[in-house]
Amino acid sequence: MTTLVHLTPYVAFCLGVAMMMRALHLYSESRPHAPVSSLQKLAVWFGAMLAWPTLAHAQAVDLRTATEAGNAIIMYLSGTFAAVGIVAAGVAMMMGRQSIAKWAFAGAMVSGLAFAIVRTMWSNMGIEASNVGTFSP
Repeated sequence: MTTLVHLTPYVAFCLGVAMMMRALHLYSESRPHAPVSSLQKLAVWFGAMLAWPTLAHAQAVDLRTATEAGNAIIMYLSGTFAAVGIVAAGVAMMMGRQSIAKWAFAGAMVSGLAFAIVRTMWSNMGIEASNVGTFSP
């Protein structure tokens, strides 16, 4: 089982590369052949050189750090949706559309509740909940 866990990322990577190569092959067959300039090849290599250290660093992140980052994303999204729902409810009320305002406010409440639920859930699991109340680094 441990071998399977260690082998899975490599299998997924190889399958992803194979699918991208197949997609590029199909794309090159469907478009008219135009000569590729050396400047285009140089730009691709330069982009790959810039992206490679970032990808290598992302692979080295442990599971706990990745989970906490995902937690922060979920909390930011639920907080943003709550704020947008409240603003949309206010705008709908000013326009006299009470039924729309009611559902926008209900959506904002559910999003706000999701924020609290996620924060409590991660804290009870022993994972440090992100401090998303402040946006300063």
